Amino acid sequence: MAKFFLFIYVILFFVSCSSSQVVETKSQIVSLTKGETEQEFSKLFYDFQITILNTRDEVFRSIDKLYVWNGQYYIMDKTGKKNILVFSMNGDYQYSIGTPGKGHGEYANLEDFTIDKNTGNVVLLSYPSTVFVYDTMLWNIISHKNGFVCSTNHCTYTEGEHAYLLYFFDNDFKFKDKRIPVLPSQVQLPPFVSCPLYIDDDNMISYFDNYRSSLYLINDNDSISVKEIKYEISNYVPNDIFANPMDFMSKQMDYDYVMDVIRINNEVVVFHSNKGKIYYFRYRYGDEEAVENRYIDWMPKILCVDNGRIYSSMSPKSFSMYKELFPDSVANLVKTQDNDMILSFKMR
Repeated sequence: MAKFFLFIYVILFFVSCSSSQVVETKSQIVSLTKGETEQEFSKLFYDFQITILNTRDEVFRSIDKLYVWNGQYYIMDKTGKKNILVFSMNGDYQYSIGTPGKGHGEYANLEDFTIDKNTGNVVLLSYPSTVFVYDTMLWNIISHKNGFVCSTNHCTYTEGEHAYLLYFFDNDFKFKDKRIPVLPSQVQLPPFVSCPLYIDDDNMISYFDNYRSSLYLINDNDSISVKEIKYEISNYVPNDIFANPMDFMSKQMDYDYVMDVIRINNEVVVFHSNKGKIYYFRYRYGDEEAVENRYIDWMPKILCVDNGRIYSSMSPKSFSMYKELFPDSVANLVKTQDNDMILSFKMR
C-alpha cells in the first residue's frame, strides 16, 4: 500500500546575513603523544549486533546516513534510491520518504536529512539550499530544540557574506546567525568523516572539520557560541591539496588526515591516517592531551550513536571476515548478494 506524506519546501536565502556580526571563536589546542599499543576491532568494541535489511523490492546502493527514531531505522541512500528508506528495528522495510525528479515536490538530488526533534518531521536537504519537510506520523543539517544547524563543509564561496562554515536557523527556518569563516580555497573533496555535523545522546551539538582537524562544540540555547578544539596531528594535509582532488589522490600517502570520528559519552574517538597507517586516539572533553595508538583492523563507517550503541554499515563481504563475532543462527542468514546491513556495538 502506498504511503502519502504532507510536505512543504523552503528555499534558504542568506541575503539577510549581512546584518550578522562575526564573533571570534574560542580555541583549545590538544597535543598528541605516541603510544605503543596496537588495537583490533573486537578489542576496541564489543556487544556486536547485526540487522539484516529485508528490502523486498526496494534495493538500495548504500547506507549514507542513519537515524534511530521512534523504534525505526531511517536510512539515506544518497546516490541510488535518492530517498529515505524506513525499516523496523527487526530490519523489515516499511516505506520510503522523498521522490527524486523534476515535478512539484520532487528534487534532483539528496544532500542530507535530519529528523525534527520537536515535531518528528523528516527534513530533507537538496541542492541548491532547498529544504523539504515531510510529515511522517553538498550540506549537512541537524535539528535540535531551538531550530536547525547547517554546515557548508567549505564547499561554498571563499569570500563575502556566504563564506561561512556554520549557519543557524530557528524552527521556522528563519536565519539567525553564522559562524566560522571557510578556508581560503574552496574544498572539492567531501568530508571523510561520516557525520561531520552531529548531535549526541546528551543533545550536545558538534561539527568535526575534516580539513582543519578541529572539533567545534556548538551551543545554540539562549545565545549562539562555538568553541574550537584543535587536534595537533602532525604533518596534516595542506589546504591547497585538499582543494585539489587529483593532488590529494597522488599525495595522500605523504600526509596525515582524519578518517572518521565517534562522539559518545563526553568522549571523542578520532581515527586518522598517517602515511597509509591508521592511528586512533581517545579524547575526553576538557583534557589538554591525548595518546594515539595504531589501529590494525577493519574501519567501521560510523553512522550514529543512540543510547550508548554505535551504528555502522557493514557489507556482506566484511561480515564474512568477522562472522565469528555473531551466533551461527545469524551468520547463516547473510547472503553475499545482500544489501549492506546495520551493525551496532558498544565501546570498551
